[in-house]
Amino acid sequence: MLSGALGQSVTSGDLSEEFGALADDMGGVTGIGEPMVILEDWPDKAETDLAVVYVPLEGDMFSEAVTVTVARGNDGLVISNVEWGRP
Repeated sequence: MLSGALGQSVTSGDLSEEFGALADDMGGVTGIGEPMVILEDWPDKAETDLAVVYVPLEGDMFSEAVTVTVARGNDGLVISNVEWGRP
């Protein structure tokens, strides 16, 4: 589901490692909250970008999040950016 540009710079292994590191810092991920669209317009928005979506992650010790930018791709929706942790 990654955009072509993001997929060239980030592997599934990279994403797994980043998620694992965040989960370890949280004491484990016990649940995933409801995704929330937090922005539909922002200064650096690319022409194909649609929204920035914040996804809360629940943990044993505390909560964190992953924020993704959803964009239009050639074959449907893609993720064009991933940010780990709360903003």
